[in-house]
Amino acid sequence: MYGYYQKETTFDVDGLKYKLVRYYDDDIRAEIIECNKYDSVIKIPDHVIYNEVEYPVTRIKEGVFQRKSLKTIIVSENVTIIEERCFQYCSELEKVVLPDGLEYLGENCFWDCKALKSINIPAKIRTMESHCFYGCESLTKVVIPAKSCYFGTDCFSMCHSLQTVILPEEMTKMGSSCFSWCDKLETIKLPSTLTYIPSYAFNCCKALRSINIPENVKTLDSGCFGGCDALTEVKIPVNVEEVGIYAFHGCKSLRRITIMNRETKLMYDCFSECPSLAEIVFPKKEMEIDDICVDLCPLLSEQTKSHIKITEEGKKRAEERTVKSKIKRAGAKAWDYTTTAIVFLIAAPILLIGYLIFGFTAQLLAAIGSIALACFVVGLIIMLLIGLLVEIEHKFDWKYNCACIIVGAIILGLIYLLGK
Repeated sequence: MYGYYQKETTFDVDGLKYKLVRYYDDDIRAEIIECNKYDSVIKIPDHVIYNEVEYPVTRIKEGVFQRKSLKTIIVSENVTIIEERCFQYCSELEKVVLPDGLEYLGENCFWDCKALKSINIPAKIRTMESHCFYGCESLTKVVIPAKSCYFGTDCFSMCHSLQTVILPEEMTKMGSSCFSWCDKLETIKLPSTLTYIPSYAFNCCKALRSINIPENVKTLDSGCFGGCDALTEVKIPVNVEEVGIYAFHGCKSLRRITIMNRETKLMYDCFSECPSLAEIVFPKKEMEIDDICVDLCPLLSEQTKSHIKITEEGKKRAEERTVKSKIKRAGAKAWDYTTTAIVFLIAAPILLIGYLIFGFTAQLLAAIGSIALACFVVGLIIMLLIGLLVEIEHKFDWKYNCACIIVGAIILGLIYLLGK
């Protein structure tokens, strides 16, 4: 039951600022709205006294302890709601004690609490919003006891030390990317009641060795297990209706896939770039899928390939991939910086016109622009040659692009010196 503010009543007690709220049942409660203390250990009181009247503390408002040098926070039993960004960027926070009656954790609540090693999630919790524990690098174990708890997008994403996750058996849904980039997560038992695995849920969990997909699951959304390098075998249950785009894309150790239902729709690239994939077991001898589903899986046996019937849509999509047969792997960000070339191409004629009108200054600028453009073009050629000759993983970024351009500049310099 949410309250409303009858009048603005705020006061300070021991470095914490409170606001009184009258709820619809006429019950008056206190909320913490600001923290002006710098202690490393803070305990939220059960009650606070104002004008000789005692009020229960039931809510901590947004951003109250954001960026504080906290090491320990003990939340009182009366608190039921902790709002968004409450402990965001508390990089020294090591210990958190949450009350049994807590029902709600807001968005970004413990974002980037890098020192937090463990968390007791209360049994009555109903919602943990998006990015709630995002970037808690030291967090090693998560136990969610609440049967109807929902946790949002990226809730435990980037928790690089997370090794153990225990989910309640009655859970039916979770947010997208909820455990993505949990590098040390080796295994997880998914609840049998789960019907949907959201997009990128376990993406890039590189230590994940095995996964048991529950029988009730109907959809494996896009990228849900993509980049799980240690995953060796997958069984797609009979009730799964769709395996999404990039669902198991780039699983380097994936050797065997079993599909229990020939009616399961396999979206394109769902098993692509799995270099160890040697066998796909179909429910019948032949299954109609796109060959792009298993694109760049060089070890796939001829027997398995013979059971694949390519759809018309798959043939059309294959034709659109004009460079597929030549370049082995293209990083997602490999060509992000080609916009720089466009800038140079636009700038070059402008500088040339400037030179014709204004003389030497513009001539100098034109020379610089021309050299930079030449370096960039040579750099792009080097990127293409690397793509043709060797297998590059998805590590293309601005550093890689700059390195190619620098190499291009060195090559042009050598050509110039040799020419002299």
